[in-house]
Amino acid sequence: MPPDSVWVEPATWPDGRSGYIVYWTAVEGADGYRIYREVAVTTGLDEDGNLVELEQPRFEWIPWGFVETTEPVEWMAATLDGDAAVFAIATVQGDEESEFVSVHLPETPRFVPPPPDSVWVEPATRPDGAVAYVIFWSAVDGAVGYSIYREMESSDLDGPRLMLVAQVEATEPIVQWTVDEPDDGHAVFAISAFSLDEESEPVYVRLREIATAVRPRSWGQVKAVGATGTSR
Repeated sequence: MPPDSVWVEPATWPDGRSGYIVYWTAVEGADGYRIYREVAVTTGLDEDGNLVELEQPRFEWIPWGFVETTEPVEWMAATLDGDAAVFAIATVQGDEESEFVSVHLPETPRFVPPPPDSVWVEPATRPDGAVAYVIFWSAVDGAVGYSIYREMESSDLDGPRLMLVAQVEATEPIVQWTVDEPDDGHAVFAISAFSLDEESEPVYVRLREIATAVRPRSWGQVKAVGATGTSR
């Protein structure tokens, strides 16, 4: 089995150089672990054996080190002034090696924003007199924008389908988007926040929830108990 639970921590060597320590959980039965480093190859040989520059760099894995089995396992990855690099770790057992798991140095956490909160809808009137709707929601910290989807009809086996209809930039503190065509209020929309890394789970809103609201009408007056007067 390849190593599991791999993580990275920054470190400083006694001579002042900076680098990283890569840790991982030991694999049962392993004799050790082979370390590889990803190297960009920028030159090659042409048909005549001459050294030439490649149009596009070619990335290759080269053996970089070996670590004996310990609990837990750690390996010091010395890079030039802590520069970024990509390494890979494979479990060695006898004459066989597992598939390897790659690790990026430094480990860059991916930010997955939470879904939008406090979503609500308000009716609006288009210039042609038709009813429209404006969807509002509270801004999400760290989001760079929002995706608006519309729920499309599908078979029961497929479940609901979402079609992307718009994307808006992040604004503070309230974000809004107007349904750009008249609707009878039965449509369902979904809104998700996205960062440069990931997109959140969507939040659904049905326009009909406010489309069926009716303003109370006055039908007369009723005499209160204990009060004088005539009802009509």
